Amino acid sequence: MRAVVFALVSRISQRAYGTVTSIIRQASQKAQMLHNQELQQVETEAIAASEFWSFVKKKQKHCRPGELEVGDCWIGLSLAQTSGLILSARVGKHTDEFLTELIVTSEGKTDCRESHTDSRKGYERVLPIEADHYITKALTQRLERTNGTLRQQTGRWHRR
Repeated sequence: MRAVVFALVSRISQRAYGTVTSIIRQASQKAQMLHNQELQQVETEAIAASEFWSFVKKKQKHCRPGELEVGDCWIGLSLAQTSGLILSARVGKHTDEFLTELIVTSEGKTDCRESHTDSRKGYERVLPIEADHYITKALTQRLERTNGTLRQQTGRWHRR
């Protein structure tokens, strides 16, 4: 999907594909650095983490082994429970590394050690031992509402 978007931007802007790719990657890195710089010492009672499934262009069962840019796509979010502020977001395949990235990038922004997650077993493997981990949908309602909103907005991915 990324390649298709880059090619489209390249054609519209009349710039080389490599130039467009370079500019977008630099902008993405700077945005991530700005986000990490601005979000420091967030006061919250708990961190809520969850992920939801989507797909890009076609479902995974219809993908060939070499197709990495299409198929299953998981979007993971971690929120400050009190304010609803997004601490971290990740997009990728559903692996323990994906969850580890989500948790590690959230931890640096707050001193909170209480985590609320859904029943996905991967969180138990990747959360630090000293963290208080609560598994329940009741404590992740705000995050689940955010996931629902994102799911509606990303519906266009299926058709592109």
